[in-house]
Amino acid sequence: MKMVGAAVAMATTLMVMTVSMMQGAEAQGPSCLPVSGAGAPFSDATAVVQQLQLMPGQCCHSGGGFCTVVLTSGNAAASVCATNSVCPNCADVGNDLNQVLAQCNVLNEVQGVYSPDGTSDELFYLTSASQVPS
Repeated sequence: MKMVGAAVAMATTLMVMTVSMMQGAEAQGPSCLPVSGAGAPFSDATAVVQQLQLMPGQCCHSGGGFCTVVLTSGNAAASVCATNSVCPNCADVGNDLNQVLAQCNVLNEVQGVYSPDGTSDELFYLTSASQVPS
Protein backbone atom coordinates (compact mmCIF):
# COMPACT_ATOMS: atom_id res chain seq x y z
CA MET A 1 0.00 0.00 0.00
CA LYS A 2 2.91 2.38 0.74
CA MET A 3 4.32 1.74 -2.75
CA VAL A 4 1.02 2.78 -4.36
CA GLY A 5 0.96 5.97 -2.29
CA ALA A 6 4.55 6.76 -3.27
CA ALA A 7 3.77 6.14 -6.93
CA VAL A 8 0.74 8.41 -6.77
CA ALA A 9 2.79 11.11 -5.05
CA MET A 10 5.52 10.92 -7.71
CA ALA A 11 2.94 11.02 -10.52
CA THR A 12 1.27 14.03 -8.93
CA THR A 13 4.63 15.78 -8.55
CA LEU A 14 5.46 15.09 -12.20
CA MET A 15 2.10 16.44 -13.36
CA VAL A 16 2.54 19.63 -11.30
CA MET A 17 6.01 20.06 -12.78
CA THR A 18 4.59 19.43 -16.27
CA VAL A 19 2.00 22.18 -15.82
CA SER A 20 4.71 24.52 -14.47
CA MET A 21 6.95 23.62 -17.38
CA MET A 22 4.16 24.25 -19.87
CA GLN A 23 3.50 27.65 -18.37
CA GLY A 24 7.18 28.59 -18.32
CA ALA A 25 8.40 27.01 -21.55
CA GLU A 26 9.83 29.95 -23.44
CA ALA A 27 13.21 28.71 -24.60
CA GLN A 28 13.80 26.27 -27.40
CA GLY A 29 15.66 23.19 -26.32
CA PRO A 30 15.91 20.78 -23.40
CA SER A 31 14.90 21.25 -19.78
CA CYS A 32 15.40 18.73 -17.02
CA LEU A 33 12.70 17.60 -14.62
CA PRO A 34 14.33 17.00 -11.22
CA VAL A 35 12.03 14.46 -9.53
CA SER A 36 14.39 12.14 -7.67
CA GLY A 37 13.69 8.47 -8.26
CA ALA A 38 11.23 9.08 -11.11
CA GLY A 39 13.63 9.18 -14.06
CA ALA A 40 14.29 6.51 -16.64
CA PRO A 41 17.42 4.39 -16.31
CA PHE A 42 20.11 5.90 -18.56
CA SER A 43 20.52 2.66 -20.56
CA ASP A 44 16.77 2.43 -21.27
CA ALA A 45 16.56 6.13 -22.16
CA THR A 46 19.51 5.70 -24.53
CA ALA A 47 17.75 2.78 -26.23
CA VAL A 48 14.59 4.86 -26.75
CA VAL A 49 16.53 7.77 -28.23
CA GLN A 50 18.56 5.53 -30.56
CA GLN A 51 15.44 3.70 -31.77
CA LEU A 52 13.64 6.99 -32.47
CA GLN A 53 16.64 8.36 -34.39
CA LEU A 54 16.46 5.35 -36.72
CA MET A 55 12.67 5.10 -36.91
CA PRO A 56 11.15 6.04 -40.27
CA GLY A 57 7.93 7.99 -40.49
CA GLN A 58 6.02 10.20 -38.14
CA CYS A 59 5.51 10.05 -34.37
CA CYS A 60 1.97 11.36 -34.11
CA HIS A 61 0.08 12.84 -31.20
CA SER A 62 -3.56 12.06 -31.76
CA GLY A 63 -5.00 14.92 -29.74
CA GLY A 64 -6.82 12.58 -27.34
CA GLY A 65 -5.13 14.18 -24.31
CA PHE A 66 -2.06 16.34 -23.94
CA CYS A 67 0.50 13.52 -24.44
CA THR A 68 0.88 10.36 -26.50
CA VAL A 69 3.59 7.79 -25.73
CA VAL A 70 5.33 7.07 -29.04
CA LEU A 71 7.97 4.55 -27.88
CA THR A 72 9.03 2.65 -24.77
CA SER A 73 12.06 0.52 -24.00
CA GLY A 74 12.55 -1.08 -20.61
CA ASN A 75 11.49 1.57 -18.11
CA ALA A 76 11.91 4.57 -20.46
CA ALA A 77 9.26 6.29 -22.53
CA ALA A 78 9.24 9.01 -25.16
CA SER A 79 6.08 11.08 -25.46
CA VAL A 80 4.89 13.70 -27.93
CA CYS A 81 2.71 16.28 -26.20
CA ALA A 82 0.74 19.03 -27.88
CA THR A 83 -2.33 21.20 -27.61
CA ASN A 84 -3.41 19.99 -31.10
CA SER A 85 -2.75 16.95 -33.28
CA VAL A 86 0.85 16.95 -34.57
CA CYS A 87 3.02 14.42 -36.41
CA PRO A 88 6.72 15.30 -36.11
CA ASN A 89 9.30 13.13 -37.83
CA CYS A 90 10.39 10.35 -35.43
CA ALA A 91 14.08 10.89 -36.20
CA ASP A 92 13.69 14.58 -35.31
CA VAL A 93 12.03 13.64 -32.00
CA GLY A 94 14.94 11.27 -31.32
CA ASN A 95 17.53 13.91 -32.17
CA ASP A 96 15.82 16.44 -29.91
CA LEU A 97 15.51 13.93 -27.05
CA ASN A 98 19.19 13.11 -27.49
CA GLN A 99 19.86 16.59 -26.08
CA VAL A 100 17.68 15.73 -23.06
CA LEU A 101 19.65 12.49 -22.69
CA ALA A 102 22.95 14.41 -22.76
CA GLN A 103 21.91 17.19 -20.35
CA CYS A 104 19.49 15.51 -17.95
CA ASN A 105 21.43 12.44 -16.81
CA VAL A 106 21.57 12.63 -13.01
CA LEU A 107 22.93 9.58 -11.22
CA ASN A 108 22.11 7.43 -14.28
CA GLU A 109 18.48 8.60 -14.36
CA VAL A 110 17.13 10.69 -17.22
CA GLN A 111 14.03 12.84 -17.11
CA GLY A 112 13.38 15.89 -19.20
CA VAL A 113 11.44 17.73 -21.85
CA TYR A 114 12.37 19.31 -25.17
CA SER A 115 10.54 22.26 -26.71
CA PRO A 116 11.20 22.34 -30.47
CA ASP A 117 9.84 25.86 -30.93
CA GLY A 118 10.26 27.45 -27.52
CA THR A 119 6.58 27.23 -26.64
CA SER A 120 4.44 24.82 -24.66
CA ASP A 121 2.29 24.05 -27.74
CA GLU A 122 4.49 21.06 -28.63
CA LEU A 123 6.81 19.22 -26.24
CA PHE A 124 8.79 15.97 -26.36
CA TYR A 125 9.27 14.13 -23.04
CA LEU A 126 11.81 11.49 -22.03
CA THR A 127 10.77 9.93 -18.70
CA SER A 128 10.39 6.63 -16.95
CA ALA A 129 7.60 4.52 -18.44
CA SER A 130 5.77 4.67 -15.12
CA GLN A 131 5.85 8.51 -14.99
CA VAL A 132 4.69 9.57 -18.45
CA PRO A 133 2.73 12.82 -18.57
CA SER A 134 -0.88 12.54 -19.68
